[in-house]
Amino acid sequence: MKLRETLRGMDRRQRITYLWDYYKWLFILLIIAGGILIYSLTTVLARKKTVLSVALVNVQADDSILDSLTDQFLQMDPEDFSGGTVKYERNLLISADPENSAQSENTGSGTDSGMPYTGSATDGGASYEYSYASQMKLLAMITDKKLDVVIMDQHTRDIFQRQDYMSACVSLEGTSLYRRAGFSEPIYAGIIRNTQRPESAEKYLEMLQQ
Repeated sequence: MKLRETLRGMDRRQRITYLWDYYKWLFILLIIAGGILIYSLTTVLARKKTVLSVALVNVQADDSILDSLTDQFLQMDPEDFSGGTVKYERNLLISADPENSAQSENTGSGTDSGMPYTGSATDGGASYEYSYASQMKLLAMITDKKLDVVIMDQHTRDIFQRQDYMSACVSLEGTSLYRRAGFSEPIYAGIIRNTQRPESAEKYLEMLQQ
């Protein structure tokens, strides 16, 4: 009531000046809060839902190839996959446990323990620490049921089969993806057993085999 009485005797310009002088920090805070709210709403609305989660383990594929796979997959079911995307977990490398590697060199044989393994697919020099981090990330995703499909080399396939992580696995040799990506060693794709999107995973596997 007091503010209204104060402003009553002022013209428009005086009112603006008065309000700014006494309430400018309130206005600034309101502007900041409004900006944060608009940014948050824009981010949420622009975020695409994940219709499938795919991990590439010990294999690499260019962004253009993965983008084309996503587009091709989304077109398989435009209604259900509308506004969605395929999430790719890349640069996952599982190399040998240094102790197992040393035993293998000394005895001429080695045994796999869990996920770590030896194999030519990772001879590029991935550190054991990075391998361990990748392993933990994969295990966490599988445990949390956040992984649907894995594209992998032969050694990873063997490990996943021994651990019974997959409900299905197919070879990708001779497929369009195999040729386009320039793979030279056996490559496989498998469906994680506890996937929450079994039908979508099956569709993706069928697409990869083309």
